[in-house]
Amino acid sequence: MVRMPAKEILNIRLPAETLRRLDAVAAAIRRTRSSIAKEALEAWIARETAIIEDIRIGLEEARAGKTIPHEHAMRDLDAAVEQAVRTRRRPRRAKRK
Repeated sequence: MVRMPAKEILNIRLPAETLRRLDAVAAAIRRTRSSIAKEALEAWIARETAIIEDIRIGLEEARAGKTIPHEHAMRDLDAAVEQAVRTRRRPRRAKRK
C-alpha cells in the first residue's frame, strides 16, 4: 500500500456569519467546508501570484525606461472609455410579451 504524505492543517477563525454562509453553500452543493475553503484559497493564491508577477514585470520595464508619458496613457484610456460609452448607447430592442 502506498502512503500519501500527510496534508498540512491550517486553522482559521471566521465570523459566525461567514461560517453560517459557508455551511449553507457546502450543504447546497454537497461538499465539505474544507474542500470549498481549499478551492477558494487556491484561486486567491493564483490571482495574487499573477498580480505580484505583473507588478514585478511593470517595475522591471519601468527601470528599463519602457514607459509612456502619463498624458499619453490618459489620452488612450479616455478614448477607450468614450468608445465603450458610445457602444453601450445603442437603442434597446423592445421586450417580448
